[in-house]
Amino acid sequence: MNSIIDFESFLYYLLVLILSVYFAWKYEETNKKFFLYLSFAINCFFACIRLCVGNDYVSYATEFIEFSKDPNIDYRYEPAHFLLTYLFQWDLSGYIYVVGIEYIIAYAILYKAFVEEKILSIGIFVSITLGFQILCFDGIRQGISLAIFFYSIKYVKSGDYKRYLLCIVGGAFFHYSILLTLPAYIVRYFRFNKYLGIFLILSSYFMLLTNRVQFFDEYLYGVLDNLGYRALRFFEREEFAGGLGVLFKNIVGVLACLNIKNNSQNKEYFNLVIIGCIINNLVNGLFSLVRFADYGYYVIIFVLPYIIKQEKKYIIKLAYNSLFLGYFVFLILLGKNQHGATPYQTFFGKDTEHPERYVPLRRSDL
Repeated sequence: MNSIIDFESFLYYLLVLILSVYFAWKYEETNKKFFLYLSFAINCFFACIRLCVGNDYVSYATEFIEFSKDPNIDYRYEPAHFLLTYLFQWDLSGYIYVVGIEYIIAYAILYKAFVEEKILSIGIFVSITLGFQILCFDGIRQGISLAIFFYSIKYVKSGDYKRYLLCIVGGAFFHYSILLTLPAYIVRYFRFNKYLGIFLILSSYFMLLTNRVQFFDEYLYGVLDNLGYRALRFFEREEFAGGLGVLFKNIVGVLACLNIKNNSQNKEYFNLVIIGCIINNLVNGLFSLVRFADYGYYVIIFVLPYIIKQEKKYIIKLAYNSLFLGYFVFLILLGKNQHGATPYQTFFGKDTEHPERYVPLRRSDL
């Protein structure tokens, strides 16, 4: 039986959102690190006590348990995740430590980046309301690599390619997909004209809605045909996802275009969001390539705070925040998220050595 509204889970997420943002704001106002650490602790505690929240959580858990019982099995994960698994294999419930530590790493990097950019409270607000936290609940390995990529953009801005490369290589120890972002360094050499950016986003979105992206499939499959069945399966198109979530992504992309001229000092972030939106439209449903597009799109958790921080009219700031909060309600209260954020549950009182017993029956896609 599917529930339309998950009010209990929504209250949990909303409480964490309010407290995390409030204490981050207190840190910005007082410069007392106690509030910074408190905001971080609340956010991470909420993530670390969850059980089977996130579509891939149970896969991490069951594969960890299999490895704990037989370390000789084929366990194909990146080095950092494998190392954490190896360290906690003595406990069949050790997957809780693994995914918890990885979430802490991801948000520690993210908090550091927000603090350096002086957008901590609004950055946390946007990262939670627009689904980055939910993405980390699902695919935490990519969540870490995304956080590292976000942090590395400062080296793109400063032209320090060596440190940028070092960040990307480090991120690959958690998720190999970050290696696809190596060419992203070139975004420092140009800035989208707002009209060109809007045209490209809307054109690619129109192609998505009218199913005119099939030419991409034909070209891609033609290239991969000689690589065999496995390569084709890797790029197989899944169900078209053209709902409100995709529409929202394109609205955000257009907002980035409209504000890029006034944020020339942060043009690299804006360029990446615009590119991410365009690629996401063209490869929608191709899971592996959508992951690549996510590296650009999720830079919105920096771009939108830049826009809001620069905006001088209170009513417009309120409109932005209301829009993001409305999207948050859509994701959590109505369970309309593709990463399995609801229902929220903890490991307290659960048989954590058999996590498959607690896989939620309610899973609705965006």
